[in-house]
Amino acid sequence: MFSPGKPAIRTAVKLNQMENMLVLMQQKLQLIGMDDSLIHELQHCQKELQNSQKVFRSFAGGTVDNKLQSLLMSIPGIGITIATTLVLELGDISRFRDGESLVAFTGLDPRVKQSGIGLHHNTHLTKRGSPYLRRTLFLAASIAQRCDVELKTYYEKKRNEGKFYKEATVANARKLLYRIYAVWKRQTPFVVR
Repeated sequence: MFSPGKPAIRTAVKLNQMENMLVLMQQKLQLIGMDDSLIHELQHCQKELQNSQKVFRSFAGGTVDNKLQSLLMSIPGIGITIATTLVLELGDISRFRDGESLVAFTGLDPRVKQSGIGLHHNTHLTKRGSPYLRRTLFLAASIAQRCDVELKTYYEKKRNEGKFYKEATVANARKLLYRIYAVWKRQTPFVVR
């Protein structure tokens, strides 16, 4: 079933990326001493992109189930925009038999290399599925690991094992995805232990 909210939320993400490029252009022009009127034009474009993002996000938010959205928002690190994106990108959660299949769908599972009798795990992701969904989960994990004690401890454990920020945050994104699956499947809010 086609949902018009999915292309709307993806368009909002692309508009946000354009806005970030404008910010970088503005900074560069200020460094080289460009005329203020030209910098003002970039600021005007930036404001228009922000307004457009709000319109697209609002439209996308109107296409999702409010109850499900508020259930997902009970999980630390997930706000209204992330919850809306998750609902639209994942669609029907019942098509996944367990959390592992959901992790595989999102592309947050490690790629496995096999040659002869040796089996080697690699830290690279399979990157199946939607890049918008992976980006959203990464953002949610980076927020959650700052305020959720369990995820913060897990993040620090991974960092102490020698993992980089991105690797440790992706590991937390997988943990967060299991939480999302449980909350969505059981239709009960997340309770902090």
